[in-house]
Amino acid sequence: MAKLAGIVEGSRVLDAGCGVGGSSFFMAEAYGCQVTGVTLSEKQLAYAHEQNLLLGWQHVVDFKLEDYTQTSLPSADLDLIWAIESLTSAPDKKKFALEAYRLLKPGGVLVVADYYQVEGKPDPDQWLEKWRRTWSLAPVIPESTFVEDMACAGLVLEESLDFTKEITPTARRMYYASLAATLPSLIYDALFKASRFSRTHYKSGIFQYKALKKGLWEYKMMKFRKPL
Repeated sequence: MAKLAGIVEGSRVLDAGCGVGGSSFFMAEAYGCQVTGVTLSEKQLAYAHEQNLLLGWQHVVDFKLEDYTQTSLPSADLDLIWAIESLTSAPDKKKFALEAYRLLKPGGVLVVADYYQVEGKPDPDQWLEKWRRTWSLAPVIPESTFVEDMACAGLVLEESLDFTKEITPTARRMYYASLAATLPSLIYDALFKASRFSRTHYKSGIFQYKALKKGLWEYKMMKFRKPL
């Protein structure tokens, strides 16, 4: 993904949907980037701050509790926006695209790695819908729809790579892990007052793999650029 983005030393980067900061730390260490990570999770933010102190990257990495569709960052300030498996959580992709266009310098890059629906595939068992609900995703859209949403904001697709084959072994491992977690999850749910999401989350690994085996989704990496 970094190779596709063409990261250069000293790049100013937004890690959109940074989680606990893994990609942010990677880009700072491997490429000397100045990185801001944003997340909507207070728990993720607290852990990212803790790791930042332990790793000593505070001079080049910072984290904010913000929505990547409406950040407080200045316009035309970024060389790169990095979004790895985070945009599937955004119900309004066009809103993100407009913010990405605002934030990027002319010639700046958006690089995305995510799940996309395969068009024209019947899904009578609703595996894709069951997966996205138990994994708290927004509706999974086709690649063509996503590209159109980015284009509406002025972002130009330069490259799209299919990594579905490469991620399939991991999806299979998640499937078996979810099967193994079924009984412990049921016992936990019976003994403790678990949230609705907690009660069903273990099923996501089962549903995502069944949907993958049916050819209902694919994994793509894409590179977009803001024109000069």
